[in-house]
Amino acid sequence: MDPMTAATASAGRAAGTLLAKSLQQNGRIRLGGREERRIVYAHFQVCVIRTFNNGYWLSGSSAFTSGAKALVQRAFDDLRALDEAEAELMLVGNARPVALGVKLRAAATAMDVRRKPGHRVNARVVDEYEVALAGFIRACREDLWYLPQWWQIWRPVWWRIRWEAGRERRKVMREVRAGAE
Repeated sequence: MDPMTAATASAGRAAGTLLAKSLQQNGRIRLGGREERRIVYAHFQVCVIRTFNNGYWLSGSSAFTSGAKALVQRAFDDLRALDEAEAELMLVGNARPVALGVKLRAAATAMDVRRKPGHRVNARVVDEYEVALAGFIRACREDLWYLPQWWQIWRPVWWRIRWEAGRERRKVMREVRAGAE
């Protein structure tokens, strides 16, 4: 093998290794780009909100009215859309938003439709849902954070923004961890 081929082959292996390591985060390969993750996170959030609202309105209606039957059909359709959105989330999401997304889905589908919305069981479910939704939103904001990189030292204004954003990010992450536990 000539030296040029050997150098090209070793450079290709090194580039492949670096690329594989750059796609990993906490041992998990990141499949989606930032914009793709933003779209998936937003779609999942919309589907969760629709599913929760359907459960909330179903809990206050009678199952024998024609309006309730249409609402039940819409609830099934929205639940199917939530399943699809969760599959997308699992595919392109990073670890923290995926974990909180699973908790959010569980909280959104926990409404007991046999009881009124103001019942203590459903009131507790509403509180858990709101906490889970806030935690998911914070985790997505953290995951999609747009900041200059550490090596961009020639931008002094960005450094100030980075330090301030870092403080805010640490504060938000403490709140997320406290809310998720």
